[in-house]
Amino acid sequence: MGSARDQKYIFEVEKKFLRSDLPEIKPGYVVRVWTKIKDKEKETLTHFEGIVISVRGRGTGKTFTVRNVFEWGRSGKNFLLSFSIYREN
Repeated sequence: MGSARDQKYIFEVEKKFLRSDLPEIKPGYVVRVWTKIKDKEKETLTHFEGIVISVRGRGTGKTFTVRNVFEWGRSGKNFLLSFSIYREN
């Protein structure tokens, strides 16, 4: 961890990159996140829908975790994926 002065400087630089047009995300919200999946030369756009179970970090390092239950017959599979709020593309 850096000093308080270093942290303040980093926060000031990050403020330039923060976006105000993004919706607020809180645990308990149901979200649909669209993501690109690259497979060799092919790129596919797909979505992952579920309940937000945690939001961590701050600034441009903020992430959220989404839980999805995929039911197959009588058994269900849990999927947890973490996404960055400020990711590329």
